[in-house]
Amino acid sequence: MVERFGVPLGLPALAIAPEPEPLRRGPLGFLGETEIARVLAQAERLNLFRPFPDLETVELAVRHLDTGRVLGIQIKTVSVDRASPNRPVDIRIASFRPAPTTYFTIVAWMPDQRRFHDECLVFPSEDLLQFARRAGPHYMFEFQPGSKRQRRLDRYRRPVATLAAETEGLLSEP
Repeated sequence: MVERFGVPLGLPALAIAPEPEPLRRGPLGFLGETEIARVLAQAERLNLFRPFPDLETVELAVRHLDTGRVLGIQIKTVSVDRASPNRPVDIRIASFRPAPTTYFTIVAWMPDQRRFHDECLVFPSEDLLQFARRAGPHYMFEFQPGSKRQRRLDRYRRPVATLAAETEGLLSEP
């Protein structure tokens, strides 16, 4: 029957290339993104937008109602506990696009306490390569919230409770 359609019998099967591994979004990352959105939503002068699909550097776009200025935020979440207080943060090189209006926010989930650490990191995406190293398809650095031994990160440490006010301040500046 197949010969009637012009397909000769006995042709070797075509090799099918394996598909690239899909992006994996675990519940930990979603938990961190939701927490940062919750904290920023408390600011009366900010509008929040979730870009789709989540393949770009910006996971949360924040617009100031008065100035109209927009800030993009990439949110990374690490899990820390007594056994592993210093955790790696990785950023996919393929989707990393530094820009003056894009910032990273790194939060630390403490599973044994079922809450986020009070300290986070906030830094311009353009600063990432000052302290991150290349590790395969990612840029990577370690984050230990509350540490006094990671001096290169000290200028980026912030209380999570101040994120809304700080973000409003960044978007209010000329």
